[in-house]
Amino acid sequence: MNEHNILSQINDTLKEATPDNLQVIKDKIQKIEEEKRIVIAKVLTKRMRFALACLIIILAGGVTVFANTMTGGDFFHMFYTKENSQNAEDQVYMGLEEYKEISSSTIGIVVDTNEIAIEVLGAVATGNVASVMLRVTAKELDTVLLNNGVLPQGNYCFNDNTGGSLFEDYENASYRYYYSLEEVDLQPNQFDILYTVARKETITGNQFTIELNKFGYFSKEKGFDVLYDNHWNVVISFDSIADYTKSFNYNKEVILDNHSFTMKQIAITPFSCSIELEGILPEDSDIGNIVSQLDELNDKLTLYFNEDTILDNNAFSHSALGGRADKNGVLSEEGMVYCHSYIMFDKPVLVEKITAIVFHDEKFDMNNTDNTK
Repeated sequence: MNEHNILSQINDTLKEATPDNLQVIKDKIQKIEEEKRIVIAKVLTKRMRFALACLIIILAGGVTVFANTMTGGDFFHMFYTKENSQNAEDQVYMGLEEYKEISSSTIGIVVDTNEIAIEVLGAVATGNVASVMLRVTAKELDTVLLNNGVLPQGNYCFNDNTGGSLFEDYENASYRYYYSLEEVDLQPNQFDILYTVARKETITGNQFTIELNKFGYFSKEKGFDVLYDNHWNVVISFDSIADYTKSFNYNKEVILDNHSFTMKQIAITPFSCSIELEGILPEDSDIGNIVSQLDELNDKLTLYFNEDTILDNNAFSHSALGGRADKNGVLSEEGMVYCHSYIMFDKPVLVEKITAIVFHDEKFDMNNTDNTK
């Protein structure tokens, strides 16, 4: 039996799972392992460092199963079921109830043409940050996997993945493709796209679109070889108004590349932490060096949830930006330089549990209501 058939057998077994028969399902899978001499861990993949969903996770205490028929925010929050084993006072990451509070009502197939079907597997948002998972089916193709692409994955994809109103006036955004080679619940003619977007304005309580343009693959000969010269609009309603974000105002001096900056604000969401700094610099200042030093500080940032529970750079990725225009694109007339730190958590955190942040070797109290915005 080849690996594809083995995976199909495992997937069929998992579809039988209910909360009452997890041990039975685990025993069946173990039997498949023994008979076919395959280690399931080799074919299971964490969605990404900021992973928000997968079909199955093998846990020390059993198997957690995610069915394709899940609705609403289940696709996202069920991934973190294992976090419920934590004591309430030690809990760091969001749990089921928090995910339900920030889930979009948009779910299921939202685009269905002769060529392409697009399904919203899940969408969540709080404050100005959202995460969306789309599943794309190329209905006329047997497979979206190719060998002649120049991208690392070398497969069918969209030429533009970030059109639409969700990406207008954004602060930070990322996306990631997943194909059937790394996800056991995908068919050969399907792929998933996971988005995380931070906008300058509030997302919750509003409706946004994601526009996907031109379907094909990248090649050395044509650049992008178009199969379907079309565009597809996905409309998502972020109708929940739950807000798990906090902002803290400060006026603290920070030295970067021997220049004095003022740290103005720390803003925290379950998905991210951003820090805003500004300072007046000469025209010949090397902003590149300043941004590099700022990102070195990002790497040393630490979040405290209590005296014994912290998150450091093993639990997040980071970046830094800087320039003479503010976040609204307005150029300063006084030699002002604006810098921004961005911290993206691997898993969404419970903002209300954060007690302090260490940045630039100083500990900032997150419980000080005088600084809360």
